Amino acid sequence: MAFIEAKCKNCGAKITLNEKMTRGICEFCGTEFIKSDLIVNNNYSFENATVVVDNSSLIQQQLINADTFLTKLKDYDKAMESFLSVTKTKADDHRGWWGVVRTISREFTYMELTADEYAECRKYAENALSLAPEDEKTEYEKLWENYSSKISQRLLKEIEEENEIKLRLKNAEERGKRIRRARRTAADIISVVINVVLLIYVFTHDLSTVTSDQIVSLIYIGIALVGNSLLAVLFEFVGSSPECFIFQALSTTGVLGNLFYHLLFDEQLQTVELIIAGIVLLFIAFIVFIICEFLPYQVFKRFTDK
Repeated sequence: MAFIEAKCKNCGAKITLNEKMTRGICEFCGTEFIKSDLIVNNNYSFENATVVVDNSSLIQQQLINADTFLTKLKDYDKAMESFLSVTKTKADDHRGWWGVVRTISREFTYMELTADEYAECRKYAENALSLAPEDEKTEYEKLWENYSSKISQRLLKEIEEENEIKLRLKNAEERGKRIRRARRTAADIISVVINVVLLIYVFTHDLSTVTSDQIVSLIYIGIALVGNSLLAVLFEFVGSSPECFIFQALSTTGVLGNLFYHLLFDEQLQTVELIIAGIVLLFIAFIVFIICEFLPYQVFKRFTDK
């Protein structure tokens, strides 16, 4: 026969009655006590009576409801709510904790738990195993070990696959960096060679007098400046190397400086003529820089967003 325990609200003494008793008297202070279900079912009113609450029938009904939600209705949210209610009402009842494990694992059939869900489920399983009697604990352990090993293997495999993907991405990134460095280095070297050759050509040709040969040379130099600007854009695209424009700007400045020096000072111009010639040459230099520097750079920025 099951017994129910409570405390007398008057003196605090321990009251014990069997499940068939509905009312009694505290043997220490004489206060009358009754079971709560007698008040609910018959609407009785007892002044100064100690109410003894029988939680065993309530917990049993909660467990039945939870099991119905879990196994028959497949309503896992309500099943979880009912089992958790049992753990709050009677924390030392292993059935509530184990019911939560059963719900999270869908009766040990759901294999897609996340790492956080598995950690939570394991915590509930540990509570159930620590409270379960030996005969039920053995059964619980078998079920949990089998389920836990499958989940652990799957999570471990996912971690290994994730690490493998990260490694592949890292290797691809490193390979991309090496390719970009090689392209940039190649673009820089070719750009430097072209600009140096252009400067050598200009500085090794006598432009002090304008002859047909010098005119041809000037045409060659003009073509070289325009071609060099186009090559700078190309090298930028290939190597993503901003130094290409710097090399080109330096060589263009050197070429124009050399030409202007010869045109201004080799002809022995008067002061006024020198000033006018200087203004004209500056205007020409401005046009050259617009064509050979500014426009190519804007084209590059437009297509690369740099």
